[in-house]
Amino acid sequence: MRQSLTRTARNLVAVMGALLIGAGVAAVPASAATPARAQSVTLEQTGGLAGVQRRYTVDTSTSDTRRDPLLASVARPDFLALEPSYVTDDTCCDRFVYELTVRYPNGRVKSVVTVDGGGAPELVGDVIERTMAVGAVREVTPQRSLLFVQRAEDAWSVPDRWLVDCPASGATAPGCAELTARTEAALAPVPPGTACTRIWGGPQTARVLGVWHGRWVDASFTRRGGCEIARWDQAAALLTPPTQR
Repeated sequence: MRQSLTRTARNLVAVMGALLIGAGVAAVPASAATPARAQSVTLEQTGGLAGVQRRYTVDTSTSDTRRDPLLASVARPDFLALEPSYVTDDTCCDRFVYELTVRYPNGRVKSVVTVDGGGAPELVGDVIERTMAVGAVREVTPQRSLLFVQRAEDAWSVPDRWLVDCPASGATAPGCAELTARTEAALAPVPPGTACTRIWGGPQTARVLGVWHGRWVDASFTRRGGCEIARWDQAAALLTPPTQR
């Protein structure tokens, strides 16, 4: 009796398997679960001592065996889950800014921005290196401005952070129209020895970090003293969060 039941169970399993194959379930390849490849990866490298701006492009027309692994890696869930920007609070010198822009077949676009030593996950650095190694590169002129802005209302509040991206062709992007020559002058620190009134304008602090017309800038702002308040007011368009404009 036990042997008969065993044979019956085996027959049922065989029948179910045949039905599944006939329905096409077993014909689904293992690769179907793999995320689709991206259509293209573009890397913009700006800044540095020379104020360079280069664009690297990898897409389906790229003739390199390393193309497909790269386009597959930027379609993985861990890449899609990356933050839009990674910027360190510790800067000491002119650095490069890297902006990755990935386009997918479904029309989605993913952008990630970081700087040298910006604390980005290893995956970001790996994609940057491979894009520079595989992609077609060209110098881009004229140069754009790409600035990270951080503003805190006091020492205890969570800072607001945003990105100001201004094309070199004109002030068409949100927030760029207000970036005048007065703002550019405010990016420079107060010259040593300047006589400044001792007044208190508030506990707010801000920092601007990135590339301005091809040169690296790292400017800190407070509202402590007449000179610093004047700088803040000059750069008000830049230091105002987009949600408050």
